[in-house]
Amino acid sequence: MAKPKKGTSDIMAAAMEGLTSGVSGFSMCSLQEYEDKLWGIGLPHFSQQYLFSTTALPFSCPIVMFAKPGRCKSTLGYYFAALVAKSKAAGGNEGVSYLIDTEHKISPNLVRSFFEDDLDQTTQQHSRLQILPVNSLNKGQAIAVALAANYKKKCPERNIPVCCIFDSISGAGTDESAAKMEKEGGIGRGVTDSALRNKHLFENWSALVNDGKEDLPILFFCISHEGEQISTGGPHMPSAPKPKGSNVMQFKTPTMVHITSQLIGSKTNPGIRLKLDTAKNSFGCKRKINLDFRWKPTPDDPLSPLLGGRLDWARATAELLADPPIPKKTLDEYIHVSLSDDGFVTCPELGLTKAPCEELEIALHLNQKLYDQLLGLFAVQKIKAFGE
Repeated sequence: MAKPKKGTSDIMAAAMEGLTSGVSGFSMCSLQEYEDKLWGIGLPHFSQQYLFSTTALPFSCPIVMFAKPGRCKSTLGYYFAALVAKSKAAGGNEGVSYLIDTEHKISPNLVRSFFEDDLDQTTQQHSRLQILPVNSLNKGQAIAVALAANYKKKCPERNIPVCCIFDSISGAGTDESAAKMEKEGGIGRGVTDSALRNKHLFENWSALVNDGKEDLPILFFCISHEGEQISTGGPHMPSAPKPKGSNVMQFKTPTMVHITSQLIGSKTNPGIRLKLDTAKNSFGCKRKINLDFRWKPTPDDPLSPLLGGRLDWARATAELLADPPIPKKTLDEYIHVSLSDDGFVTCPELGLTKAPCEELEIALHLNQKLYDQLLGLFAVQKIKAFGE
């Protein structure tokens, strides 16, 4: 009886087994297997999902946010640090966030406004946020590397999500630069030293947070200042913004968010309108949303000093659906959203009339069929969220 012929996949698997025998840390998977092991921190707002092109921020993929000074870069970092810290797996512990601080200008009130429900009544400290002040890139990067290495050893269950915010990778020099300054009276090649440091960190980060089977539940946010890229298209072509740091960072980072802003509001209700623009987006096309930041007074006394602020993601969702980036005629087949000048939403499909934007977000997530249709229309990829 003739032996059955081997399929192509069997032959290739046998060939790869021979080629990789003795190679440690090697793994092979199909596209479906690769997709199945993708997971991350779930994004609660549709506007966030559209911006990042995914329903969750994938672990092991560094995210870079960059802008000129005063554009709420650190504020966005605080928000995502709080989002991770409040996430938890079934039967697991809540997350913890680490803020590697090279700039030493943290606003405690602003941070507290995002972690306001995380006050430990015994120690009166925000237990799920740990701040790590450093004075050089060397020390900050050593902490990031140690964080990943220690997680592999001490959390085998992988049931605690971690966020590492590096604020900022362009806000400090290197130990090498400091030594040159002290010895020679000048920095010399200090910029090159910083670029090399960032190059090594981004080259090795993926290996640090992958244990060979799955990505560790660690989210890595890097905050950077804005550099300027010289246009190669002639004098009439505008230059494109880019973050300061190594070019390797731009290759190794799947998502880079550029931030611009303008002042809005009044003396009694001041705020900033942010434009978040994906300068790089490996999961989808270039995207942008508007996001309002508002200062908020203490709830018990409006005349007290400002407590902190809030990012109005729900309004960003309402604006996205009221003025969509896809043909309005196409969206109208599924949902009609209008947003009044005073910030109230009307949506017949969800039974809303002049409702707060937060109610639109809640109703949208409760209507699973409509929500899935919108994910398809806006080309948002579903990724398994931590805890699901």
